[in-house]
Amino acid sequence: MKRQKYPVSVINIGAVIYDVMAFTYEGKTEIDIRHWHVRSIQRKRMSRLEKRFLAMGTHPRDATQYVGLTAKNEFTWGRLGGISPRVDGWSKSISRRDRMKFTVGDDLPSGVYTTILQALKYALLDAQGDLNRWQASQAEVGSPEEWQEWEDEINDCKREIRALKTRLTKIKRGKFA
Repeated sequence: MKRQKYPVSVINIGAVIYDVMAFTYEGKTEIDIRHWHVRSIQRKRMSRLEKRFLAMGTHPRDATQYVGLTAKNEFTWGRLGGISPRVDGWSKSISRRDRMKFTVGDDLPSGVYTTILQALKYALLDAQGDLNRWQASQAEVGSPEEWQEWEDEINDCKREIRALKTRLTKIKRGKFA
């Protein structure tokens, strides 16, 4: 599935884009829909050396702008300090795993889409591709122990595909947001 275009005219701070991931842990299959919020649109910070060249007039300033995305979850969003009354906001320290950047005018990062429906479709195609690769790899295995490990992975992947298809159907019918 092609990466989605995100035109300059649509990008604004506060916009939300989505990423979907299905996984199986201890026999339980879950679908994680991550909400990525646009928190900044700015030029890349320059190094001291680049600033020195810019001050001397010998270095052209790079006008490339970057969009900073932050995943909204229990680690990045919540109660701020001991402020009373309760005030929610972004954490001061956000891990690299919960941040993403891309250049203004480029396509969105792989797997990230402006609607949950498109993100689900991508996750479904990705899971089906994984299933095909694992089935091909299983055919090359010789020992029964390895064969069983591959079979467990394939069964988990089939459960994930079934869960993604179910969620996709519910969203299309308007029963789930």
